[in-house]
Amino acid sequence: TCIQTFLRIDGYQKSITAIHFFGSVLNIVLDIVMVFVYHRGVFGAAFATGISQMTKCLIFLTLFLRKKGSFRFSRFIIESKLFWEILYRGMPGALVQFDVVLTVASFNLVLLKYVGPIGVDSFAIISYIASLAREMFFGVIEGLQPLLAVSCGKQDRDDIRYYTKGSIQYAILLGAALMALCFALRRPLCVLFGAEGETLSYSVRHLWEFCAGMPFTGVVSILATYLYSTERTKQSIVYNVLRSFVVNVLVIRLFPLLFAPDYIFFSFPAYQAVLIVIGWGIVAMDKRRSRLHG
Repeated sequence: TCIQTFLRIDGYQKSITAIHFFGSVLNIVLDIVMVFVYHRGVFGAAFATGISQMTKCLIFLTLFLRKKGSFRFSRFIIESKLFWEILYRGMPGALVQFDVVLTVASFNLVLLKYVGPIGVDSFAIISYIASLAREMFFGVIEGLQPLLAVSCGKQDRDDIRYYTKGSIQYAILLGAALMALCFALRRPLCVLFGAEGETLSYSVRHLWEFCAGMPFTGVVSILATYLYSTERTKQSIVYNVLRSFVVNVLVIRLFPLLFAPDYIFFSFPAYQAVLIVIGWGIVAMDKRRSRLHG
């Protein structure tokens, strides 16, 4: 991941995309060979993933060692101040990793209590489908972050505003398109991920409710990226703590108490909407504070 980041900063975006595409194709081919040809099951699938990841790593390393970019391996002295600065700046990205974990855990607990095993099985199918959308938003963030960081370094507020506004518009459009696609293809998608019987019926009925949160998810991701990419680390830490540990858990747990259990999946777009309001509030307060201090 570190080497990929250095290469991305050095302008190797096309090469990185090609390498990831090659790695994904290799993973699929090896999965087919290990599972269906050699009948190695879970071990074969894990082995295929490991080989594909190792291959991508070696290609990235080879590209980096060509020394055509700005970054090089060199001798260094460990500086505690720099170490803590890196840890502090990376804290927002670390905190957001708990979002999916606690969201999935909260949904499973609530669904098991109010719906039963069918609800948990259906959520597994729905979360697999939603993960594809998350990966697309991750691509938007990967492109936005260096643009905002460079603009912040140049103190170019116009570019920061331009990139942020454009990314939010793109995220909303992408989220709306994904939501419409999930609604139109809800049955084929659920079947593709292994749903059948009662689980299929329940998943088809509730998939669109969960996917209604996709446009909101994109905006939340952009707001979080804006905060940590423009040196607002403290605000970003607060926002990601609320995003990963507080708002998601509270809304998911309280939703069936305030509404009928049949509407549990609406808690996802609901808590994403709450996070948008909080995010805009943090940004507005920061701008107001900046104006007061000149």
